[in-house]
Amino acid sequence: MDGEEVAQRSIVDIDEHLCDHCGMCEAMCPFWAIEHTVNGEPVVCVHETDSFPEYIRDIRIDREKIEPYLERVDELCPLNLISIEDGELVINEKSCPCCRQCEDGTDGAILVRPIFIGSITINQDKCPEECKNCLDVCPVDALELHEDGKVYPLDKYCVYCEACLQVCPEPDEALVVKRTSIRHTTVKSGAWNKVLEKLATSSAFDRELRTKRTKKIAEAMKRRSMGGK
Repeated sequence: MDGEEVAQRSIVDIDEHLCDHCGMCEAMCPFWAIEHTVNGEPVVCVHETDSFPEYIRDIRIDREKIEPYLERVDELCPLNLISIEDGELVINEKSCPCCRQCEDGTDGAILVRPIFIGSITINQDKCPEECKNCLDVCPVDALELHEDGKVYPLDKYCVYCEACLQVCPEPDEALVVKRTSIRHTTVKSGAWNKVLEKLATSSAFDRELRTKRTKKIAEAMKRRSMGGK
């Protein structure tokens, strides 16, 4: 509304003199908001060295069903990542956080599997009166304002980026965001384990470690079996 103060999103400030160019921040950001270049060429060093996995983006377009929506692609994505090129609908998958807004906007002509699985909870009783900070900064329109003047989450669209937590005056009281699972390529890296501890809940971290241990045991048994023949 006119005259209302709008919350501003947090700004990332990188000191290039202190940066060791590992590419970790670039690999972690689901929006691909950070790009690292070497001699003018984009490169993600932690991907090159297999130190970090890549997020799995599973986005599918039904070319027959999508036809009726080609004239209003501007309405399909809150991040404007969908466009028309040579008469075909094109999605900038590299920067897509997989919020799934386009699924509902096309009645399923576009199907998206989320990168992150988790939960977002808002305790309206703990929200400061008339505070809409989280609504102002959400990049994927995963929050909505109801008639009671309170903000409510739209769980399906949330990508758990925690932009809302950065501006919430009562984090962990009024607003709780949890990541319970992350879809990514396989990687064997201690660095990734440390990051996973911060990205996901402890239960998700433990689950991934158990999965890795199970795979290692299976591989060891397979090697023994082959060696015994």
